[in-house]
Amino acid sequence: MNRKKLIVFLICSGAFVSCVLTINLLPTGITKSLNNCTLTSDGVKIYYDLFIPKDDTSTNKTGIILGHGIMVNKQFLRTIAMDLANHGFVVAALDFRGHGRSGGGLGTGNITTDIIAIKNVLSLRGDINMSNLGYLGYSMGGGAGFQLLTSDSDFRAMVSLASSGSSPYNPPNLLILHGKIDEVVNYQDVLQYIENRTGISAENVQPGMIYGSITDGNATKLILSNTDHLFAPYSLNNILETRIWFLQTLKNVNNPPTEMMNYGLLLVFVLLATSTGISAFILVAAFFVKKLSIQKSENEEALAILEKISQKDLRKQVIKSYWYIVVPLSIPGVLFGAFSFVLPIYFMSLIVILLSGNAAASFFYLWYLLKKKHNVKFGRFLGYIFRKSSIRNVIIGIGLGLILYAVLGLSIGYIFGIVPGVNKWGWAAFYWIFMFLIVFSNTLFFRTIYGDPNKTFSGKFKELGLVTAMSFIPITIIVLISVAIFRSLFNIQFLIPMFPLILLINAIAIKLYNVSRDIVLSSLLNSVMLTIFAISLSFL
Repeated sequence: MNRKKLIVFLICSGAFVSCVLTINLLPTGITKSLNNCTLTSDGVKIYYDLFIPKDDTSTNKTGIILGHGIMVNKQFLRTIAMDLANHGFVVAALDFRGHGRSGGGLGTGNITTDIIAIKNVLSLRGDINMSNLGYLGYSMGGGAGFQLLTSDSDFRAMVSLASSGSSPYNPPNLLILHGKIDEVVNYQDVLQYIENRTGISAENVQPGMIYGSITDGNATKLILSNTDHLFAPYSLNNILETRIWFLQTLKNVNNPPTEMMNYGLLLVFVLLATSTGISAFILVAAFFVKKLSIQKSENEEALAILEKISQKDLRKQVIKSYWYIVVPLSIPGVLFGAFSFVLPIYFMSLIVILLSGNAAASFFYLWYLLKKKHNVKFGRFLGYIFRKSSIRNVIIGIGLGLILYAVLGLSIGYIFGIVPGVNKWGWAAFYWIFMFLIVFSNTLFFRTIYGDPNKTFSGKFKELGLVTAMSFIPITIIVLISVAIFRSLFNIQFLIPMFPLILLINAIAIKLYNVSRDIVLSSLLNSVMLTIFAISLSFL
């Protein structure tokens, strides 16, 4: 590593460590107890985080439970939990069964049982007023809250975050937070529920108005914010409105404080930690791969294969033909990922299918180009690619993949949650096979087309942008087709984390190929990271 790269690495790693420490220390007014566990009445291990006000020695504290949505976990509600704890509440955020670190599966039992288990945890503390509890439910968690709080009189208030509610259920003192661009919850459904609950006609419901009485326990309030479904928990407006509602309904505070700790700044620290951590990782990974990996020289057979491949001609042909050959073929290509449905994690299989279309189309198009246009036997070509690697390179690739996952876990994982439960780790090995084939196929295609990465910064940036676009556009088309078929915008959420992941995978593949010429090594690294990341956000 030359002096310039060493300085950049030291700056990035220093910034990464500083940001990670900062996000774990803030806010200073609360105590965090993370990743505790308890058992439900039906024997499922449930993990939860506790956020407690510092220096509060009272024996009549007010407790609030937070329940997340489907395909996410307790970390998604961490900013809300910290704000509430910072204003005097004891807050417990749980991982529902089949999600996050918790055991069990979503198809077994009722997730209201998980909420009751956390309620029991609060009861055992001995310092919580158990007849004055609050509950916030985000998306799926909101549905569970509507059901439980209608019959459990220990809860005195609820916040429904990006959840439409249901007419048969009538929880006490209800605040409904709805995003103006929510692609999952229909606003008319929200208005219809309020009409059924209050008797006020849907067209006359005014956001910001309280209908009913907090004292009588039948208050209802609707708040609209400029957010979508996925990012609703991170909206500063939603955080503030949640705090105000619980202070009014659970603590009878008439003029709740509206000053905000800058949670937006906290999110900036998280994103800064993520970007600097990734930058430092790529620099040090390239250094160690160059020093430790085995870089085999080309033998006569390999040279004979490479002489037949004109990368300049390939590149010109692919850039022109990719959009009307590979992109359309990506749609039927998803069938290759359908084999993953034999495995039990449904949404993980959907992610595999989503990624497999472009990988399969690229693989077969490369086979066609090499065989028909360059007279290269594809089997011999693949043999050459795998012989370029070695056992040592395989170990390096897997090890670096785990390190990259750890970097992401310490940064974006603080609010995104990418640690899968024990019951998912066994299946991760099977899904990794699919992910490796997907990542390898894409990396093989682009590295065969492009060969050595461009030496200039602008050239590398241009190549990374083009390769990422060529990977992401077919996925976007497949998602939009699924939206049209199922008539639901829910799947659009897949695209939000998918783009930065694809960008990261391509950046690593380009950088490490430049120092190792080993496609297998970078494919192992990326597939290990991607598998653990994706399986964490899938429910069992």
